Amino acid sequence: MRHRPADIQDSALRDTLRAWGIETADSELTYLPVGFGDHHWAASGTDGRRWFVTVADLAHKPYCGTGVPAAARGLAAAMDTAAALRADAGLDFVVAPLRTPDGGATVQRLGAAGGRYAVSVFPHVAGEASGFGDLLPPEERARAIDLLAALHTARPPAAIRPRTPALSARPALEEALRDLGRPWETGPYAERVRALLRERRGELRRRLDAFDRAAARLTGAPVVTHGEPHSANLL
Repeated sequence: MRHRPADIQDSALRDTLRAWGIETADSELTYLPVGFGDHHWAASGTDGRRWFVTVADLAHKPYCGTGVPAAARGLAAAMDTAAALRADAGLDFVVAPLRTPDGGATVQRLGAAGGRYAVSVFPHVAGEASGFGDLLPPEERARAIDLLAALHTARPPAAIRPRTPALSARPALEEALRDLGRPWETGPYAERVRALLRERRGELRRRLDAFDRAAARLTGAPVVTHGEPHSANLL
C-alpha cells in the first residue's frame, strides 16, 4: 500500500469517479500511501469538495470471496451494509461509502487491468488514526466499546451476508495437505513448510475438525460487527 499500482492510471480513476458526479483534474488526485489491504487517493473536485477514494484489488481479497467475481460481490455487500448502517440505522459514527446518484451503488469497477479493481468513495473526514498495534488510552477504549455495543444491537441490514466462522485460507491449506507427497519448488522455504506440515499433519487435522464441530454448534440471531475494531481502523 506504500506504492501505487503501476496499472492504475489517473485517467481511468477520474472516469470511474464520474459515476458519483465527481469531476477532477490531474492535479486534484493524490495517491495516499496509507492503510493496509487497499489503495487510497485523496480527490478534490472542481467544485472544491473533497473525498477519500479507496481502490480494492479483488484478486487479493479472499475474505470477501475466492476469485474476482466472488470478491466483488462480497465487497459490495460489505460496503452496502456500512452505507445502510449509517443512513437507515442512524449510526452516524460509521464512516460509510457514498452511493452513486443514479443506481445507488457503493462500488464501481475500475475500467483497467481486466476489471480486478473496484472503487468506493467516502466523504473526506478530518481526523487522525493510530498505528497498527497501538493501544488506545482508557477513555478512548471505553468509547470504542460503546460504539461496538451500539453496532451489535443494530438491526442487520438486508445487504449483510451472514457468515459462519471460517478460515479464509482454508481452501489453500486443504490443497496443501493433499499435496504433501511430492517436492514443493515454489520458493526457498517451500520444502521446509512441506516437511513441517507432514510432521504435524495429524494434529493439524484434529484441530481443524474440532474447529468445524465448534462452529456447527453455534446458534442464535446474527449480529452486525466489525472484523477489526483496532486503533488503526478508528478515526
